[in-house]
Order: sequence, then C-alpha cells, then structure tokens
Amino acid sequence: MIVQAIAASALLVNVLAVNGYPDCTPTKLSDEELKQCGNKGFKMNCSGLALKEVPYEFPPASKFPGQPLCVMDLSNNDLVRVRSNAFNSSSINASEIQFLNLQSNKISNMEEDAFVGLHNLKYLNLHTNGLAWPEHNESFSSLSTLTSLKTIDLKCNTFYTFKGLDTVLLTLPKLNELLITPTFSNARYSFGSGFKNMSLTKLSVSQSWCECYLPIIDNETFSNLSDLTHLDFAGCHVQNITPDALQSLNSTLEELDMSGNVNLTFKGMNFALQGLENSTALQNLYVNYLHIRYEQSVQLTKKDMRYISTMTNLTNLYMNRNKIDVLDPEVMSMIPSTVRSISFNANRFNDGEYIFHLGLAENVTYVDISMQYLGFDPFQLEGGFNYSYEDFSFQTDLMEYSASRENDRKHFVWDYVINEYKKLENRNVSFKAFDWVELLNKMPGFRVKCTCDKKNKLHLPCLPKQLKTLIFSKSRNYGTIKPTLLCDALKLETIDLSLNVFTKWEGPVIGPENLINLNLRGNFCTYISKHFFLALYNLEYLDISHNIFRDVFANSNSNAPWIFSNQRKLKTLNMQQCEIHEFHPSVFKSMSVLEELHLDNNYLKSFDMNLTSACFHTLILRGNKLANLTNELMDYLDKMNTSECVININKSVVLDLSYNPLECSCKQLDFWKWLYNTNVLVRLEKEDNCMSNGVAMPVATPAEVYNLIDKLENVCKDRTWITWAAAGGSLLVGTIITGIVGSIVYRHRWKIRYLIYSRRLRYRHQGFERLFQNDVMISYAKGKSKFVKDELFPRLVEHFDTDRIWIFDRDANLLKPIADNIIAGILSSRKIVLFIDEEYVRDSWCNYDLNMAIMESIESDRNMIIVVLMDVQRNALPKSVLRQLATEDPIVFPERPDDQPAFWATLLAEIQR
Repeated sequence: MIVQAIAASALLVNVLAVNGYPDCTPTKLSDEELKQCGNKGFKMNCSGLALKEVPYEFPPASKFPGQPLCVMDLSNNDLVRVRSNAFNSSSINASEIQFLNLQSNKISNMEEDAFVGLHNLKYLNLHTNGLAWPEHNESFSSLSTLTSLKTIDLKCNTFYTFKGLDTVLLTLPKLNELLITPTFSNARYSFGSGFKNMSLTKLSVSQSWCECYLPIIDNETFSNLSDLTHLDFAGCHVQNITPDALQSLNSTLEELDMSGNVNLTFKGMNFALQGLENSTALQNLYVNYLHIRYEQSVQLTKKDMRYISTMTNLTNLYMNRNKIDVLDPEVMSMIPSTVRSISFNANRFNDGEYIFHLGLAENVTYVDISMQYLGFDPFQLEGGFNYSYEDFSFQTDLMEYSASRENDRKHFVWDYVINEYKKLENRNVSFKAFDWVELLNKMPGFRVKCTCDKKNKLHLPCLPKQLKTLIFSKSRNYGTIKPTLLCDALKLETIDLSLNVFTKWEGPVIGPENLINLNLRGNFCTYISKHFFLALYNLEYLDISHNIFRDVFANSNSNAPWIFSNQRKLKTLNMQQCEIHEFHPSVFKSMSVLEELHLDNNYLKSFDMNLTSACFHTLILRGNKLANLTNELMDYLDKMNTSECVININKSVVLDLSYNPLECSCKQLDFWKWLYNTNVLVRLEKEDNCMSNGVAMPVATPAEVYNLIDKLENVCKDRTWITWAAAGGSLLVGTIITGIVGSIVYRHRWKIRYLIYSRRLRYRHQGFERLFQNDVMISYAKGKSKFVKDELFPRLVEHFDTDRIWIFDRDANLLKPIADNIIAGILSSRKIVLFIDEEYVRDSWCNYDLNMAIMESIESDRNMIIVVLMDVQRNALPKSVLRQLATEDPIVFPERPDDQPAFWATLLAEIQR
C-alpha cells in the first residue's frame, strides 16, 4: 500500500513537471493587453517551456488576488494535440480567458471538445502549427464551441484550398477577423458562398514567417466578402489581378495592403484599383515594394495615378520601396484632396525639378521622403557627365554647373527677401550684401510672403500649404545647406533632416517661421554660420547631436554667441556626441525658457555657462571630462529645484554626471558636499568613482559620497608643518631620485626604445581605426627558417593573400636598420605569431621582436600576440613571455604528426579572429 502511494506521488510529480506546473508563471499584462482586457486581469505565461501537452494544473495567481485570467500564453512549446476539455482545470477559470495563444507549436489534432469552457474567448492564435485543411477538417470542428470568438489566426498552417472552410467558420457567429495563409503556388483560392452569411470585416492572407501564394486574384476570389473593411494580401506572390477583382468591396473597403508583390508593378496596381474607382470608403492604401529589387529606374507617371486620383476619402498613401527615380510633374496634382499623409520613403528620387512639385498636393499635412539617394539630376546634362554612387565624384562640368546654380539661388533668395522687406517698410533700404544678421535682426518676426502661385526660374521648393511634418532623413544627401527659401511653409512644424551628410549649415532657412521641431542629427556637420537659425525663431525642440562641431561654439569663434541668439522659445536642445571641447559663456544666454540640455559624450572639461531659464530641469553631462562643477552652476540648479515654473510643469531637476573623471581632492570638497546635500537628482552609475591619492573611491550612492566627504575633511585639515618637512626633505628626495633614474631607465629600456621607433613610423587616420597592411607577422629564430618556409608559409597562403604575410627574411627593407624593419612589421600587422624555442629565447633580435610586440599590444590596447611554444620548457621562458602567458594560453606545437592538423586549425583560427 505504501509502495503504491509512493509510486502515485512520483507519477503526480512527473505529470506536473512534464505539463508545466509550476514553471508556468502568472505575470502582469502589457499595456496593450491590459487595455484589451478592460484594464483588469493577468496573464498565465507558459511560453517556451517545451510542453508536450496543455498543463493539467496551473500555479496559483497569489500576486493578482481577485483578478481574472485574461490571457493564456502557451506559445513556443511542443504541443502536438489539444485534448478534450484541455482548459477545464480546477486551478483556473476557463470562462475568464479572452486571449489564447497557441502559436509556434506542432498542433495537428484538436479533439472535439478541446475548447469547451472558453465561451468568452475573443482571440485564438494558432499561427505556425501543423494543422491542414481539408486533411484535418475534424480538428476544425472543435472551434464550434467558441461562440464569442472575434479573431482567429490560422497563418502558417497548411491550406490546400479554402473550399468548405466557410461551413466551419459559420459556427463562429461573432467572428469578424480572419488571418490565414494560402499555401500552394499552383492552387487557385477563393472564399466560398458561405462567407456571404458571415460578418467578416478584416481579412489577412499576407506573408507572415512563412510563404503565402495567391498568384491570381480574379472576380471570384473576394466576391463573397462584401463586408470587408480591411484586406491584406501583402507579399503573397500575386502575379495577376483581373480588373474589377475588388469591385465587390468598393463601398466597404477602408484599408488595402498589396505591398511586397514585386511582380505586380504599378501596372498590376492599377488593375487592382480599377474595381475601387471612385471609392468613398478607402482611407489607407499600401502599395509598397511593387517592383523587383534589381529593376532599373522606375518612373511614377500620371497614368499610374489614374484610379488613386478618383478616391474621394483616401487619407493615407504609402508608396515606399518602389525604386522610383522620377516623378512626373502631374503626379502630385493628382493626389486626392482628402489625403493627409504621403510616404515615398526608400525610393531613389533624384535631385530634379519634379522634387519641387510637392506643393501641388495642397492638403497633405505629413510627407515622408526619407531614405532616398539624392545627388544628381539625370536630365541636367543629358549624356554629358559620369557619376559615381560610391565616392560622390562628379565631372568638372557638372560641378561648375551646380556651383553656378547654387550661386544664382543664393543671390535670388537675398534679393527676394530684400524686396519683401522693402514692401513692408515702403521705403528704400540698403544692407551689406548677404549680411543676414543685420537684415534679420532688424525685422524680428517678419514673414516672407513666398507662395507657389508664382513660378520662378530657379524653382524654389514649394511645400503643400497645409504641411506640418516633413521627413527627409537617411538619404545620404551631401553638401551645404545654402540660403534657402521654402514657399508655402507657414504651417510647417517639424522637419527631420537627420542622418544625411549636410556638412556645412550656411543658411538662413526662410519660410518655415512657425517651425517647432528641427532634427539635424548625424550630418557630420563641421560649420554653422551665425545666421543659420535666425529665421527659425519659434523652435522648441532642436536636435543637432552626433555632428562634429569641435570649436564651432568655442571661445575662439567670434560667431559662437550669435548662433542661438534668437532662440528664445527653445525648450529642448540635444547636442550629444558632437566632439565639443568648450562653450562660449553666452551660447545659451538667449534661451529664456530652456528646459532640457543634452551634452553627453563630448569632451567638456568645464561647464561655466550663463543659463537664464527659469524652467530648466534637465542637464545631461554624461561621458565628458569634467572634474567638478562651478559654484555658479550648483547654485543655479538648486534655485531651479524650487522654481515655480519647474514645479508647475511637475518636473524634478536632474543632473547626469556619470562617466566623468570626477576628482576627490581638497579643492573639490565643496562640490562633494553639495552633491550629497542637494535635492537635485544627480545620476551616477555604479562604475563611477573618483581618484584620491591614486585610490579609486566609489561615489555611486549617497553612502559612498558621505564616506568620501568624511575622508576628505580629515585629509584636508591644516597641516603647515608638512610643507616645512617636505621642503627639508626635498634635497634628500632629489638625491634619491637622481640615483634611481638610471635604474628606471634601464628597467623600461624596451618601452623607451619602442616609443622612439614607433612614434617615427606610426601613421594615423582621423576618424577611423588604423587599417593594417598585413594580416600577420611571423617572428622566429634562424633555426626555424626551413619550418617557416616549408610548413608554415604554404598553409598561410591558403587563407591569406601572400602580400599580407610579413616575414623578415622576405619583406625587410635592406636599406633600413633591423630595428626599423621590426617596428614597421609590427605596426603594419593585425596579428603577430611568435614561434618560441630555445634558440628564440637566446637570440637578442628575437628578444627585441618579443618586447616590441608586447609594447605595441599594451599601447594600442590590441589583442594581437599569438604565442607558439616549440621544444622549450616553460621555466626557460623570459619573464616578459611568462607575463604574456598569464593572460592568454599559448599554442603548443605537437610532436606527434597525428596531432598537427588540430594545431594548424587552431593557429589559423587565432590569426583570423
């Protein structure tokens, strides 16, 4: 009896372990899940536990008392079947479950009563399983008990046909969304007559982790789905769509995605849209990536827009990744007046005059033309120049043409603004040519009236009159931002020009006077004129991070105080990682409402700025070279902590000083006391410390700062007698130092010799890591010459270019000293292999090789040395080699031939690493 009880207990433990209890975990719902669950409930997370079956028991949800089990996640397991009454467990209430995730299992069998008890289930995910229709049609009958089901995901299962599927889905009275995958390329799929009696509004047959095939869409494919509002057949290898195939959806379809069907092209797109001509329902249209990847240039023509232009309720149009090179001028005028958002990103728009026809889509508020490759107009000098995409090289005639055109545009913008100013003042005015500072400072708030109603010979860019957001990022557009006049830009609020190559910002940019958000991040900019931002006086958010400003804002630049001189509304300024060494004290003086300043990862050694804002609350100085803060800045931050403005916007004053080389000396004692006592939230990381007499003192926590203060107060007491003692002993110290200098020089003779030779031969590349001429240098004693020639070298040339292997006997310059040759070989090689035997240890030049390699490894912080021991005892090795082996194991050359293949494989792998 006892034996049976023990066996039963063991069996129970085994069942619980196999079926997931207690490994399943009650967890908190995500924000999206919480919203879908009516702001209550929890999730039972059984994902990724290698379960073979739905657990019989689940752990108690003691952390969520009184909360319903809303989400059951059994995804990413090894379930093969769903047994009858699988969710009728005494440890859960199946009627509470609204979302059931069975994705990424191996389910091929769902028994008849598998889902009994889940009468409130709304969403069932069976994505990526082993179900097959009609082969496993009896499994689908188990769905009939899910009377509340609204969405079912059957993608990445096997569907030979959709015929008869309607009879099963008709048992789900509330089903309105179906996700399914047509599996075979030689089948013809359509949705049967039973779908007419369903209220299905959303259908997705698109690619999702698995291939989908819907090669032909004809008039019968969706004819029984007349209630559809959302249709997605993206990436389904569609090759042909018959005209009027979507006619039955003309009055209901609100969103259509046919992206990723690269054989369609715009011609196939028009066949699809013919049935939606004059649609009053369609709002969102996705026609991305309809052309094959390696197709030559694509022109978007008036003909391509034929049916899109008739859609009277279209709001969002996405035509991304279509390799469009050219836009016909009429295209933008054919955008329906209801469209508010246009996305043409990841095309190949060239810098032709059609770029300036955006203004014809007058009612558009959002335009995304990012990830283009702009740079030349193929119609400028037809057949008259060559252009390289790789190195941005132009022929001389094109460069002269472009320079002439830019110069004309610069004069035009100046003359245009002067004439507008004269009209406003109704009098003659004169300014020094191109003195934008004087001109713009004399007319604060003046708006240049530039509309697209009048054409000008230089084709100034015209924007849609209602445009609020313009995205033009990641396009590698190279050059200078010249004086620019944007027409019809008064409603423009956001411009994103990030991640281009605008290296000089000359400006000014006139037209978008109401611009609030400007992003110029990551443009490799090295120059900003003092008038660039003068006409953009309403900016609130400015991101100019990840550029190369260096001395642009330094004391040495007389223009520095002018750059932000009119930014009186700026709230957030991001200048992180811009290689800034110092600031002119007046750079931020005009920013009277500045709230956030991000200066992390620069080279600032001090921050003595004149901050005037009464609302300032965030200063990020992370990753600079600051030793401390000035008293003025500390007082200012304390003042901001009690500022009425900061309190009203419900912010706390934050200062990030992490990853700075903070000092803990007597001079900085007041700084550390402030840091400990202030109510400002000062951020320091656990890695942060400061140096005190060569000892790193942790300062990440208040307790550590307190200990530091206590130590400094003790150290910094008045001890004038120390001065006298030091003076009295200085003579003795000097004598001692003189005596030991010689021994130090001898001890560090290798480092000194290394520095002398390496500084003479070393070369550097600004902004990039050093590029190595050789993959490997071989160091060996003369006795191993035959080994190197007959065994090592033939194996190396199988994996490396012969010219990238440095061997002294072959590659040394006989006109140079031996030491120079060795240093040159080391500095030009990515790896150095030392073949050390007893002869190597005794040879002075081998010893030189060894020590110079070690010094280069230390100085350049490179893991470059590979030690191979050959016929030598470890106790015979010099100390320098033993120190090297303390951090890295050597490779030992085996005596047995059978072991040598493994040796060669290891050596080659180490060289290639």
